[in-house]
Amino acid sequence: MSTVEEHMNQSVTTARPDQTLEEGAQLMVERKVGATVILTQGVVVGIVSERDVMKAVARGMVPWNTKLEDLMTRDPVCASPSMDVHEAIGIMLDHGFRHLPVVDNGKLVGIVSARHLLRAAEEPAATRAEAQ
Repeated sequence: MSTVEEHMNQSVTTARPDQTLEEGAQLMVERKVGATVILTQGVVVGIVSERDVMKAVARGMVPWNTKLEDLMTRDPVCASPSMDVHEAIGIMLDHGFRHLPVVDNGKLVGIVSARHLLRAAEEPAATRAEAQ
């Protein structure tokens, strides 16, 4: 079975809870990512996704006055590097997530997106089709 570690991105965009929505959105645009993991002293305390940014805008939150801690998902569900890809997909489907931080022994080591996992789930089918 394929694991999350095989498909995660080790280059994770991170921010602090006290940074503004404007700063967080700029980071995501500059790095072309859909989520920023929020850290306090190296510990994952939240995540802000592009959906969170859209909700904040729809609620009239002012980007330069709103702190990421005011809109982040606190204590996000995280994957372990050894987690099976299908288990991670199940978590995303059950909770409506598109991104999972990957944590090993309390340390952020990567992030995995629905796109990463869909590609991973498709690989065995592609390999089987090539063999036929």
